[in-house]
Amino acid sequence: MKPKNLICLLIALFIPFFNLNSCEYIYFNNLDVIYGGRVYENNLMEYCGVEVESVPFTDEVLDKIKITDYKVAIFALGEYPLSVRTPSSKHFVIDKIKMMIDSGRSVMIIAKNGLWGEFDPKSQVKHPEVNNFLTNILGIEFIKRMPVHYISGNTIYFQGYVVRGSPKDPIGKADVRFCNQNYIQGSTTHTPLDTVFYVDVFKSKDPNKYFPVDIFTRTHPAPLSDTLLGIRTQVGKSKIVFWSYGFENIAGHIYRYSIIERGMKWLTEGELQPGAQIQSLDENVDFGYVYVGDSSESTVSFRNIGTQDLIVSSIEVENFSGKNAFSIIDGGKPLTLKSGEVHTVTLRFKPKEKGYYTDFLIIKSNSQTESEKAVNLTGNGDIRSGGVISVSLTDNKLDFGKTPAGEKVTRSFDIINTGNVTLNVDSILIFDDADQIFFGDGVKSAKIPPGGKKIKEVYFQPKEEKLYNGTLRIYSDALNSPVFEIKLIGEGTSPSQVYYDNYKDFSFDLISNPVTDISQLTIKLINPADSPAKIRLVSSDGRLVFNTSLENNNHGELIFEINTELSSGLYYIILENNNKLYSKPVIILK
Repeated sequence: MKPKNLICLLIALFIPFFNLNSCEYIYFNNLDVIYGGRVYENNLMEYCGVEVESVPFTDEVLDKIKITDYKVAIFALGEYPLSVRTPSSKHFVIDKIKMMIDSGRSVMIIAKNGLWGEFDPKSQVKHPEVNNFLTNILGIEFIKRMPVHYISGNTIYFQGYVVRGSPKDPIGKADVRFCNQNYIQGSTTHTPLDTVFYVDVFKSKDPNKYFPVDIFTRTHPAPLSDTLLGIRTQVGKSKIVFWSYGFENIAGHIYRYSIIERGMKWLTEGELQPGAQIQSLDENVDFGYVYVGDSSESTVSFRNIGTQDLIVSSIEVENFSGKNAFSIIDGGKPLTLKSGEVHTVTLRFKPKEKGYYTDFLIIKSNSQTESEKAVNLTGNGDIRSGGVISVSLTDNKLDFGKTPAGEKVTRSFDIINTGNVTLNVDSILIFDDADQIFFGDGVKSAKIPPGGKKIKEVYFQPKEEKLYNGTLRIYSDALNSPVFEIKLIGEGTSPSQVYYDNYKDFSFDLISNPVTDISQLTIKLINPADSPAKIRLVSSDGRLVFNTSLENNNHGELIFEINTELSSGLYYIILENNNKLYSKPVIILK
């Protein structure tokens, strides 16, 4: 055992109430009596070694030590709220936290009941100083107590959730932790030490001052939402990090250790520098490969690590190459950062030609060490090589208009390849809200050369009087849209309700109307078109009674024999020619 380690052990065992200043961090070991030793104390000892002094939060201890002699105090509260106190009510946890902050010392707080105990309307443990600390010092806005379980019958089922560290945060570091569930990694199964029914989620009042550390989500990767479980901030020289969930809920010792390690590292790194001091969190930003004409976005963050205000006079892209490929799209205005505050600039890279690009983001300020901070920007412009799909339709919509029920209408469009290599169409599928109202011509694959096209026919055959919708999807290797969608729309109508005015170059008349002898129906065609036509007799309720076709150049009087037994009533004679319908009513009297 190392000599210094032995010293701290003797202090803890025999003279626990006398601080020799040989231990820089203090951990209160009796607040989380179930998991404190395994989760926090052991991991703190593993990371910090002899620097951690482990003592109980009692009057006997607190009356004899000076908490502000320690650089960091760790409060793992277990089931307790932040208003917890010693049995004599002489010492409150919140008071010791305030003392550390007022003295420029740092604190780590793990309080899974810290928010609910203060913000729940039914809570009996509220404390005005706790509310002020959470709301105004940590910048927390409580959202809700999130259930992570459900009940089915007489059985309770725990629901797993994922905690993702906030990207670019020095503690969160986009790290993924599986909670309330086992996590299988290769042949190793990581398990949590405890399962819980609820976790408290919150949001930051100002993410540029109160920095998100951990984010709650049921999916991975986590969205950058307001469901936070961890937050950090800095007040003068004091650093504070707070979590609203217990680390015993994390699956795997290595993941429990790593979050404590990064938390302690941030709390103990770098004292504030005198004056105004800029520190960039991103020295280099590489946008990678971006196709010419496309764009990609990224961010640059910097903070004030000085004791005085950092006054930023300008933020600009130098554009020394003259290519204007990098630009600022947000966060580029002058500003002032208080000590510890962070500012983020959003940048866009849009290459105009193939090749390597480099430039600098220049941040000018009153920083005593770097009045002009330069962040290197790099990216590569690349040329697309592949098929690019488009179609000869407006708004990618194929409208069949109104069609009598039972009739089939054909529409066609071109599938066009505007890319520089062959477009491979793997399949063409149609989905509609009925059973095969829309259907294709059987062509389901194609190879379309650069600049070429493929004609695709689609059919619409409504079954009843209603509006139909469908979707045609083209699956291909197109760079722009591997799944290209076309909206299909058509309306089925009753033949009795379809009427088109006769055109001047074509019409027909009924020789007699009403008709008494339905066995012989005589129609006179006027200026018939040079294309086949169809004649239908339809009842007033849309029922097809008679159907026949006319050959080209039919003209004059045409007599049709109808053998069907019909009752007296109103019917319609419908003639179809060149996709146009011509209708006349006819009354049958028997």
